Amino acid sequence: MSAAESAEARVAEIEEMCRRLHPLAANRPSLALQINLSCPNVGLDPTHLLEEATSILSRAAAALVYERPLMLKLNALVPPETAARIASHPLCDAIVCSNTIPWGTMPNRIGWKKIFGSETSPLAKYGGGGLSGAPLLPIVEDWVRGFRSACATEGFVRPIVACGGILSEACADRLLDAGANAVELGSVSILRPWRVQRIVDHVNERARRRV
Repeated sequence: MSAAESAEARVAEIEEMCRRLHPLAANRPSLALQINLSCPNVGLDPTHLLEEATSILSRAAAALVYERPLMLKLNALVPPETAARIASHPLCDAIVCSNTIPWGTMPNRIGWKKIFGSETSPLAKYGGGGLSGAPLLPIVEDWVRGFRSACATEGFVRPIVACGGILSEACADRLLDAGANAVELGSVSILRPWRVQRIVDHVNERARRRV
C-alpha cells in the first residue's frame, strides 16, 4: 500500500510498482495483484482512498500490460454497498476483506478496553494501529453477507476473498458459508502455524466438492 501524501503520488507509485512487476508477469500466468486500500498503519484515512480505486485499477492494468487478476483489499469499515460500487468496475476481479480494523473504531462490536485493558492503544505513538485476529471473524462474516447482497442488488457477481480471525477449519467454514469464494490466512500462521496446512486442505476439499 502506498503511503504517499497525495492521491496522484499514490496512484503513480502503484503504477510504477506494476511496471516493475511487468517482467515477472510475462512468465508467471498465475500472478495476481492485491492492492491494499485500507491499511491503518500508513497515516492515511482509508475512506478517502476509495475515491482513487478507479484510477488505481486503470493505471495498474495498463502498467502490467499482461492481463492479470487485480484485487482490492478493504476493511470492514467500508459499507458493503460502497464496496459493491467499487467492485462493479470492469477491471476489479475480486474484493478482499477485511484488513486490520483501525484502533477505536466499531466500538459497538469491538470491546477495545476489554481486549487491551486500556482506552489508549499500545501503538498510540505510531498512530494507533489496529486490530486483527479472532474478534474480526463475526464482523467479516456479516460484511461478506452484506457485500454479496449488495452485488446481487446491483446485478453482478464478484469473487470475495475473506480474511480476519480464521484460526480453524470451522472459522473458514463460517466465511465460506457467508458467501466468500476463498479465504486468506494471516493470524493463524503466527498463533497456530501447525493448523495452516489443515485449513488449506479443508478449504480446497470444499472447493472440489462444489465443482
